[in-house]
Amino acid sequence: MRKLLVVFSIISFITVLGFSQPKGNVKISEQQDVSIFASYYTWDIPPNIVNKLDDGIVNLFSTMKRFNVKGFEFRFSEGNLEKFMARVAELQQQKITKAEKFVDPKWGTITLTPDMLERLVNSYTIVVPNIKTFGAELRYEGFESFYVVTLGLSLKFFDPAEGKIFHVIDITKTVSGRSSQLIEMITGIRGRNLTREETIVMAVDEVLQEIKYQLRGVEKFKLYTTIVDTSGGKLYTELGRNFDITPGLELDIVETKTLTIGGKTRTVREVTGLVRVVDAKEDYSEVIPIFGDPKLGVQLTDSLRRGLIFRLFFGLQQIDYAPPQDPYLISYFEDKWNRLRDGNAFVLGISGIDDGSFAFFEPQVDISLVFASPFTLTLDILFNYSIYLRNFKIKPYVGIDLLGSFTYLGSIGWWWYYLDFYLTTFSLGFTGGLTLELLFSKYVGLSVNAGYKYTIPVYNWIRAYDTFGNEFDSSIFTSSMIPDFGLRGLGGSLSLVVRF
Repeated sequence: MRKLLVVFSIISFITVLGFSQPKGNVKISEQQDVSIFASYYTWDIPPNIVNKLDDGIVNLFSTMKRFNVKGFEFRFSEGNLEKFMARVAELQQQKITKAEKFVDPKWGTITLTPDMLERLVNSYTIVVPNIKTFGAELRYEGFESFYVVTLGLSLKFFDPAEGKIFHVIDITKTVSGRSSQLIEMITGIRGRNLTREETIVMAVDEVLQEIKYQLRGVEKFKLYTTIVDTSGGKLYTELGRNFDITPGLELDIVETKTLTIGGKTRTVREVTGLVRVVDAKEDYSEVIPIFGDPKLGVQLTDSLRRGLIFRLFFGLQQIDYAPPQDPYLISYFEDKWNRLRDGNAFVLGISGIDDGSFAFFEPQVDISLVFASPFTLTLDILFNYSIYLRNFKIKPYVGIDLLGSFTYLGSIGWWWYYLDFYLTTFSLGFTGGLTLELLFSKYVGLSVNAGYKYTIPVYNWIRAYDTFGNEFDSSIFTSSMIPDFGLRGLGGSLSLVVRF
């Protein structure tokens, strides 16, 4: 009897051990040695900008934490890459003990020491940047000038072991240094345009950001992990901040299937679900399920989302009016304020949401048109807290509203000519409410929203122009003639949700 108990205990231990370890066919990312050369360029770019780009590329690889980065000051013509690597392979076979030379037509002599050679040939990948496009154009619109910068970068990835280029990333970004016209339109405050160097720096930052995203999709560098523990009703994965896994990252659940197609046995990888990282420690992470059934030992891989949400919404919002202190002007243009009747206005807008930087917190910006009298443009800055029930989200939110109203009031006979009147108002307020969001896939969903807004005028003014287009300056047209107008009350909307 005792022997049977021992045998049963051993079998039970082996069974538990088998279920508590990842399956043998899952892939776990490992750190890779990467050598990065300095950027090759022929354009007239300030040296400090080139250095910022080079430092940014090295820093980008380093902060992704899945690479052991070795930076080199080598800078040579793009066409010489294969010749240079062939020379490296040749010197490796010779097992050199002293420095050797490689001559580049543009950049001169490159000196290779035995230590440099050893680091190069032992690298998993060699990265060669090339600035292929650059331009900084000064443009004029009206009475203002601003810079538009175009920056194009190519990254070639060379495998020393195979002696060939296995991937190329090509990126071109065009950015404008002009201040935001939307903010100027809503607030009436003119912003500052960026300088030439500031605009170039912004272009460099955008290029670096795009490089990081595209690196995530290169198969050789892609993030792979697995669920290693399900104790306490929670899901824990291998790898954490040591591989740049942070809250807000989403991972695909991938299953491997064997199919017979055309008489041949083929292995197919299929995405069967999605999980979201909600906490990340140094070498492990906690995830929650969004779609599918994340089991112990299942393969997880980077879902390659950018962590952004776009919403297109429409709905209704309560509008509130109050008569002005001075009724002189309103007697002519009362219809421009809906005859001071409160009601509901149709709202159409778009949203941009960051859902990739935090586990549950989602900053949001809404831009909407309120089809009221007067015509109104709003900018809402919102702060959501998402409660995930798998693919259903409950999102309470609070925020602030910036509201700009613009309208042509009409004409009034004034002495021997007519005056045309234009109204501009800027209001500030707060908002709060609740959003319910249902995801149909990791890319698409629908949401409904209900909330409360309250805005008050900050400043407003009336401009009048005579028949000849000259602005009429008169102290009698004051803000006391403008009715109190605001978004005050309940509102709701329906949204199409597109996730990137």
